[in-house]
Amino acid sequence: AGTPAQLFGTPDMAAEATAAIVDRFDHVKGYGFVEVPALRDEAFLHARVLEQGGFPDVYDGDDLVCDIIHTEKGLSVSVVHDVKQPPLRTYRGTIAKLLPERRYGFVYIPELALDAFFHYHLVTAEEEAELAVGQELLVEIKTDMQGRSQVRRIHDRV
Repeated sequence: AGTPAQLFGTPDMAAEATAAIVDRFDHVKGYGFVEVPALRDEAFLHARVLEQGGFPDVYDGDDLVCDIIHTEKGLSVSVVHDVKQPPLRTYRGTIAKLLPERRYGFVYIPELALDAFFHYHLVTAEEEAELAVGQELLVEIKTDMQGRSQVRRIHDRV
């Protein structure tokens, strides 16, 4: 493990105990990025910082309370105080659009009558190669305050 200073160099505090939303987190690589509305920017999040806070995992769309620091590489999460995961509910959806060059797509959720955005990092490389428009998935969805929906997790291909 290591302290934030060891992980990120000599940091300058940008925000303490501020709200952030996991934009994308790649569990295989062990890092991701969070949106920080108060700073109108995004910050890097490393798995070690989650572990140090006692949080084993986060998923796209999870709400965090965290400290943000300025580093030579940009903004980084230095401490995670809390992770608020939405109530877990699985929906059946159909891939409506894929943009492989941008590494994201959209799943239509009939029960909610909406399209939900998803990052390709939610699937393995083998699964990514098999993604196809019209394919059915079982997914968890998070809808933000602006009404935008994002796939939090993909549970299974149907």
